[in-house]
Amino acid sequence: MSRAARIAIPVAALLLMVAATVISSSHETGLPEDLASFTHVNTLVVPDTTSPIHGIHHFYANKSALKTMKAGVDGGSYPDGAAFVGVVFAPHKTDDGRYREGDRAAYTLMRKDAGNDATSETGGWHFVMFTADGEKMDIDPVKNCFGCHQPHQKTDFVMSELLAISPMMK
Repeated sequence: MSRAARIAIPVAALLLMVAATVISSSHETGLPEDLASFTHVNTLVVPDTTSPIHGIHHFYANKSALKTMKAGVDGGSYPDGAAFVGVVFAPHKTDDGRYREGDRAAYTLMRKDAGNDATSETGGWHFVMFTADGEKMDIDPVKNCFGCHQPHQKTDFVMSELLAISPMMK
């Protein structure tokens, strides 16, 4: 093997590893392409109109998060890669006084990545918020997200509960 090939092969391998890390890192905090592989696990309402996440939230878990939710995490932890996506809708009051989903307002992402320095102050989780159009918002995950999640250490900072498992989720 020529000297050039002996140098080029390791350099190419190193470049591939760097590219894979960059792609992996951007995926860690990006929204999934779609939620087809995620399962709806909970819905809640944030009534505080001053909150940046005010509205009706539908939470979806990827397979890893769902498996852990089903098994129970009481005092344990979710594996790296477990993810929850929240789809937030503005509440809309109907003429007869009921509330329903209005326009999509935002997305939230909570993804476990315990070994990452960026998650050292958030219990090993990335917390990311996106506009209704999917653009990443500039938020402080410690201040804007983890403060509410912090009291839920027993469930690895996950606030959603799998209240009932429908036949479709088994």
